[in-house]
Amino acid sequence: MRYHSSGFSINFSDSFHSAGPKTMTLNFKTISIILLLLIITGLVVFSLTRSYYSDQARSAGDSATSSVTGQPEMTTEQLIDSLQNYPQPTASNDPMVVDQQANEAFQSADYVRAAELYQRVIELAPHKVEPYNNLGLTLHYLGRSSEALTVLKRGSELDPRFQRIWLTLGFVQSGVGNVEEARLALQRAVDLGVDTPPGRNARELLDKLP
Repeated sequence: MRYHSSGFSINFSDSFHSAGPKTMTLNFKTISIILLLLIITGLVVFSLTRSYYSDQARSAGDSATSSVTGQPEMTTEQLIDSLQNYPQPTASNDPMVVDQQANEAFQSADYVRAAELYQRVIELAPHKVEPYNNLGLTLHYLGRSSEALTVLKRGSELDPRFQRIWLTLGFVQSGVGNVEEARLALQRAVDLGVDTPPGRNARELLDKLP
């Protein structure tokens, strides 16, 4: 009987019938060595094959990610550059949204930004008087009091019953030394309601005028 594997041939019938004990022992050792070599070879091949396919799978995953995003992978420096150069959102056309942004800028003492946004609110809602009041006060804080007075007077003409704008107008007039103009504006605020916060503030400012 013959068994063929990997190019070698063993005649078991010859071994059993013609070989002595030593020969059988030798053949058994030979078979054991050959089988051990086959096992080692198989393990090596398995290890190399698994490494190959692992690399292929990783490469395929990277390719799939690029395909989904539509962009190649970026380095950290490229990512930072892309974020820095990302276009800023365009200005809203909703006057309420812009007014909220302006108020936040004013509260943060970013008066330049606040002035720009209040001006934008006036452009979007020119019939509203409050943005004139806020823009006038902001311009005064920027040291642009002459412009502030122009804006405040325009707002007071738009709605003469808006109490707060008279308070602000009196405050700015007082700040630039126009005492009589300040008195007139503050008195107008008081006349519109002394029990309101703007009315009480106007009364206090009136009492402090020389």
